[in-house]
Amino acid sequence: MANATEPEAASVGQPADAGAQPDDVTAPQPLAGVLDEAFDLYKRHFLALAIIVAVALVPIELFQHAVVGFWIRPLAARASGQSDPDPSSVVVQAIGWFIFGEPRTGVPGLISLILHVLVSAPIAIAISDVYLGRTPDWRGSWSRARPYLLKNVGAHAFALLAAGAAAAGCLLAVSIVMTVFISAASAVGLGNDASITGIVLLAAIPYALVAGFLARSFLFLTPLTVLEGLKVSEAMQRNSQLVGQRRFWRSWLAIAGLPLLVFLAPATVGWAVENLLGLVRLPGAAAWAVETSLGTATRVLFEPYWVIFLTLLYYDYRVRREGFDVQLVALMDRAAIRAPGEGSR
Repeated sequence: MANATEPEAASVGQPADAGAQPDDVTAPQPLAGVLDEAFDLYKRHFLALAIIVAVALVPIELFQHAVVGFWIRPLAARASGQSDPDPSSVVVQAIGWFIFGEPRTGVPGLISLILHVLVSAPIAIAISDVYLGRTPDWRGSWSRARPYLLKNVGAHAFALLAAGAAAAGCLLAVSIVMTVFISAASAVGLGNDASITGIVLLAAIPYALVAGFLARSFLFLTPLTVLEGLKVSEAMQRNSQLVGQRRFWRSWLAIAGLPLLVFLAPATVGWAVENLLGLVRLPGAAAWAVETSLGTATRVLFEPYWVIFLTLLYYDYRVRREGFDVQLVALMDRAAIRAPGEGSR
């Protein structure tokens, strides 16, 4: 396991420049303070962070929009107009939606999810640079992230499988309980109300429980995999140590609300654009160009924020648990002492 007293693995041997000071976010903050600081940091370093995302996301987004717009959607439209669609066509559509998603409305496919994880590595490194008093550089961030990209994707794939298994178990247990509850309510004439309540609980309870599982084991998966260079098993143990008992509920709030920002906000923008284009009725190619441009710009805009927030929260937990702010100041002092010419004066 990486030494918790050292800077991140992705920048070992690269101390801050002599005289540099850590970013002014080292003091422990409430969750709302971390959210605000993440937004402020994003504004201050918007260009570098946007370029980090854009160099990977723009070409992939254009490709996905083209495949979905000119192949999968027309294929689905033809199949929907047939009373007995070709089974092979239905299978091809299902595979296409699974791989490419629906970029027009922000519904992610497999490629989008993988890209989502890949981009998180250089962003985490760039935010770590800011935190440690260095200037973020998009080329340097991607270069230093390269050794950790596959490890990060593999770690998130494991987390996704674990979350899926946990969700399936929760759904099964809640379904059994809700079936018994609805049957008992129907026997006393409360069937409709009980059914609505059961549907809400069937969605809310597994979501809350899986969010707790992810908060305990996988909240800081990207920082721990990329910045500390840990394996999945080590990252799970380290994540549990950082979260602990005292910080569990703020961790749960962070991970339960994260999908609302990561997926719901771009999906809302995509839905609005789709409805607007339906009213304007642009020609096919023009409509595709507008929805592709706005959809891609929305992804580039929203994509960095969740990693900024998680990386700052990761350092906040290290400050709270390990006194990392004191260690960081000591590292900065040693770097200044070792600066060329300083020691001989």
